[in-house]
Amino acid sequence: MKKAVFYFLSSLSFVIMTNAQAVVDFSNSTIVLDGKIRNVVCIHPIFTYMTWRLAPEKLRSIDMVFKKQYLLDSSPQVFNAGDMKRLKALPVTGVFFSGVDPEQILKFDTDILVTISKDSNKEKLKNTLGIPVLVLSKDTLDDYEKSFRILGTVIGNEAESKKLADYWRETINSVINESGKIPLKKRPAVFYTGTGDVLETVGTKTIMSSIVNYAGGRNVSDELTENLTDEHMKISLDNIL
Repeated sequence: MKKAVFYFLSSLSFVIMTNAQAVVDFSNSTIVLDGKIRNVVCIHPIFTYMTWRLAPEKLRSIDMVFKKQYLLDSSPQVFNAGDMKRLKALPVTGVFFSGVDPEQILKFDTDILVTISKDSNKEKLKNTLGIPVLVLSKDTLDDYEKSFRILGTVIGNEAESKKLADYWRETINSVINESGKIPLKKRPAVFYTGTGDVLETVGTKTIMSSIVNYAGGRNVSDELTENLTDEHMKISLDNIL
């Protein structure tokens, strides 16, 4: 029997448990945890990194994008030799946008799967795996702080997650306090283009847009009202003009 019990609470249902913790994730699902999380699998590189930072002994695998970004000889060296050895020894899973193998996930005796709010298969994963699926977000700079706090609670390292989240918040606030002094009409208009096509931009609720705005710029694509979390929004030359 899994040590984590997963509940979705509606307005007509209540759960009363002794010594249990409840967290609300980015899918607005309430997860009630009864017991200790031992094995964590993440299918997004940012949350793989967060889990490694908070509880490396609980990270059961790495995702394929994390491997490409951090563990190849050509990757930026952000881990020491010991950590690199431990990370390279972990099995590799798919990522949310390419799909994952449910049998592989369950083979790891996974207590909880961590995915991203953009994962269109998150509900299917919940039904298929029969284990808790924690939905986090990295859409905006503010979401990183909240994701750190939620993840720390879930995997049992609230003290460290609070320290990291508080540092994140203090750093953002220090930037906002300075950039906030710039009148709106004096802020430079910034167009953030996609990585592969100039006729591509990002929605207002993305980390790219929040970076521009917090730094004192004015992201012109914020005027677009569709696909607010889209990081590859197709636009026209007329839009740019």
